[in-house]
Amino acid sequence: MPGGRGRTSPKKNDSGPRGSQFPEALFADPESCFQLLRDEQLQYDRAPGVHMALRAPWPEDDAHGDVMQRRAWETTAMSYTLDDDPAYWRKKGRLLDVLFPPTEPQTVDGFENLENRWLRDPRFGGFTQAHFGTARLLHTSMTGGVKARYNISDPECAAFFRDVRSIFGKQKTIRMGYYAPSTQDYLGPITGRYKSSCGRDMLRWLCHHPDVFTSFTVLDRKVVGKEMRLAGIGPAPEFKAEVFLEEGLSIDDVAGLTEADRDRLKRRFEKKQKSAARAMPSKT
Repeated sequence: MPGGRGRTSPKKNDSGPRGSQFPEALFADPESCFQLLRDEQLQYDRAPGVHMALRAPWPEDDAHGDVMQRRAWETTAMSYTLDDDPAYWRKKGRLLDVLFPPTEPQTVDGFENLENRWLRDPRFGGFTQAHFGTARLLHTSMTGGVKARYNISDPECAAFFRDVRSIFGKQKTIRMGYYAPSTQDYLGPITGRYKSSCGRDMLRWLCHHPDVFTSFTVLDRKVVGKEMRLAGIGPAPEFKAEVFLEEGLSIDDVAGLTEADRDRLKRRFEKKQKSAARAMPSKT
């Protein structure tokens, strides 16, 4: 989507080992902003907060050639107005806000962390720091998402945002499971009507960091035979195995898989590779 504008969350200057602290920065295109994200994630194992306003220009905007015309002079999709003139919304166009919250793994500081303080209550297990071990929690101070305001009666806008919902929906997965935080032993799958979800790229990163979890919970009746166990939520064993196979890594030590599971996943991966090879055009 051309005409994008990105903004990294302003942070305090810090020359310590935690990595770079980017000042506020603006970008003329989405690729520059995504490159910043990739560089930061690879170098420092964390994701800075980024807000982007992205607009897909109309053909007449592209023909004009002016950058601000292609952006429709907008810096956010969430401007509020009572104007219901279709011409106004057509000019505003296919504009959306994308917010990536700043995310990084943090050591669990016992129960000083408000997110985990309830776990020391005897009614929920009375857990101590020893139950967490060296486990870390993915921490963010805000909620990410995609927001937009547009004319639903405009068929071109409606079709565009249906595609946006589909694209972003495919970036999430519920393929997660329960683990013992202190040992990383697999406790069981997440079952029930309400399941945790996570971005696929984030979950792939977690596959290589078994001591980091998206959240903590108490199993209660969620896993039969392991009630009242403290559990961290991470990638499901089969998801982790698939990631490792794609990267050419061994799956022999992936917790939660039987020997039969490993053989089945290897055969499926080999079959997928052969199918992909047959689909490639032959060189002449």
